Amino acid sequence: MPQARLNLALALLRIGDYRGGLPLYEARIDKPAWSGFATIDSRAAARQLLLRPGDPVEGRRIVVLAEQGLGDCIMFARYIPMLAARGARIALACNPTLRPFYARIPGIQTLLAPPADQPLAQINLAALPFDAWVPLLSLPYFFGTDLASIPAEIPYWRPDESRVAAWRDRLNESGRRGAPKVGLVFQANPAAANHGDRSMTVSDLLPLLARQEIDFVNLQHGPAGRELASAAPAIIDPLDAEVPLDEFGAVLAATDLLITVDTMAVHLAGAMGHPLWLAAPFSAQWFWGLDQVTTPWYPTARIFRQHALRDWSALAGRLNEALASTDIAIPSRARFAAPVQAPRDHRADSLDGGDATRLELGIAQLRRGEFEAGFANYESRIGASAWSERVLPLRESLAAIRERRLRPGDPVRGRHILVFTEQGLSDTFFGARFLAPLAERGATITVICGPAMYPLFARLPFLDAILSPPKETPHARVDLRRLSFDAFCPLLSLPHVLGLARELPLPAAPYLSADPLQVAAWRARYARQGRPGHRKVGLVWQDNPADVALSPSLMRAQELAPLAQLEGIDLVNLQQGPAERELARIAPQAIDPMQTPLALDEFVAALAATDLVVSADTMAAHCAGALGLDAYVMLPEQPAWYWGGEPNSCAWYPSACLFRRSAGSDWSSTLSAVARALRCE
Repeated sequence: MPQARLNLALALLRIGDYRGGLPLYEARIDKPAWSGFATIDSRAAARQLLLRPGDPVEGRRIVVLAEQGLGDCIMFARYIPMLAARGARIALACNPTLRPFYARIPGIQTLLAPPADQPLAQINLAALPFDAWVPLLSLPYFFGTDLASIPAEIPYWRPDESRVAAWRDRLNESGRRGAPKVGLVFQANPAAANHGDRSMTVSDLLPLLARQEIDFVNLQHGPAGRELASAAPAIIDPLDAEVPLDEFGAVLAATDLLITVDTMAVHLAGAMGHPLWLAAPFSAQWFWGLDQVTTPWYPTARIFRQHALRDWSALAGRLNEALASTDIAIPSRARFAAPVQAPRDHRADSLDGGDATRLELGIAQLRRGEFEAGFANYESRIGASAWSERVLPLRESLAAIRERRLRPGDPVRGRHILVFTEQGLSDTFFGARFLAPLAERGATITVICGPAMYPLFARLPFLDAILSPPKETPHARVDLRRLSFDAFCPLLSLPHVLGLARELPLPAAPYLSADPLQVAAWRARYARQGRPGHRKVGLVWQDNPADVALSPSLMRAQELAPLAQLEGIDLVNLQQGPAERELARIAPQAIDPMQTPLALDEFVAALAATDLVVSADTMAAHCAGALGLDAYVMLPEQPAWYWGGEPNSCAWYPSACLFRRSAGSDWSSTLSAVARALRCE
């Protein structure tokens, strides 16, 4: 009987016998009432694809099914980066409430969640391309977890740092600056079967609320939260309405301590490494053990246990005594910074003559393949205010902490390194290759990037955190003085700092990836709109037409005529902007999927779904190179240094074949050469 095996599992797990309990805990999957956001029929049909201990995962597409309560889903999310680190390509199915939480967990390539108005909808596994599936709470069994090997590297989830800063300011404005801010959650989900056993009442909290030296913060959702606000007028009450889970995490992180019953909040605080006191019920969940005052699952947690069923008065008294005897730490300065808009009237000054000469020399050396000297001289770009105004860190903060800039020879193992992107998207796609070597040397990495790049970096399992401005303010600036880290480094300084130019081979592609489900959807769309058996060739022929410096080398749509006449090929129009509409006049049969501008992650998937990318020297060419896609790249007579000096190949992008324009000519001969190459394939 599944229930008998499950009862035995819970007993063994509660006493810490994970080796014996976790295999038996799999019995929950056999219960008719078990749900993991996949239909019963599709789970049964795919039973043979259930991931088991010892199964290989490298390169395989794994669907992870979130299950049980919000707390369980948050607690066991720690295993997802571990699965990704073994090479798994992960899609995770969860309810819509959890989507903003999982969006900030590294290693998830695809998130599957029903619409907010259909939170109980389930996915059909038969409709997904995957190699194996696994319930989230089966991952401890898969990894052979015991008490000694619980993955307790905290934090494994971080809120948006700008939102934390905003909430901290709000709490200080609502309370007393300098007074400790202690968050309170005293009731579990009313829909839970054991809600009564895990929930306090407002009267249970009165001894705590009488403490005058503390600002208490009401973090209780729902009617119970309104009851507390009415009973304690002095309490800070920031949540007059429910907020998304990631926003709740931000306000929780803005407090100095959380006191909570056993509900979702304890797991969210624990995942962030936030100080927390847990008021555990008489019969606690198995992961809290029997009588411990700490837990290896959450090193920042302190457990206060109920000694009699539903008797909270003695426990509340012990909480009150602990508050009286504990010096609650208050950060001396904010850990997180609210993005600050760049001044609009600030003029960029140029490099002085010496730095300008050094930069020109560096670019020439890089073009010739003299990487060690070239990257060293390329550092002179940082002296220009034009550079500092294009990066996301606030210029004043860069100047204030310049002594913390990572330098060649500095140790990185065990240190928290802040890396920020710089310049344009092409530079970011190029420079992303250097993050993996930094991680391999033992660094903990936080990346600051624009919102467009966030989904691509989120698929890198080795990143600790990604900070990005909101989409509505993509050019907001970050004050590095308000962040916690050991050293910072601009992305394109990593090869110089790490000495990578002295090491061969150079970090090669692929090192970024597209969303596999989006790629499959685009590939199916091309098949429907195109002709059977025809190769799908993605086409991008113009970079930003607003850049005056580019205008002399811009390719015109009419110059693409040799490609439109090829047999056995369906052109896929991936050009964005006004030039997109021009292709239809010369290639009416071209697949034209982009009726509206695409977000970058969607564009990357659309690019990856083609059989070959043909692009001018644009962001798309660098994206194709970073993904390891076959690409024909058409270059002007003076291309960017990344493309080197070899006539047809590029050391940085081995999957790219280069077609260079002759000086003083138009693009017709280049396009004719591309057409000949396509005919010969």
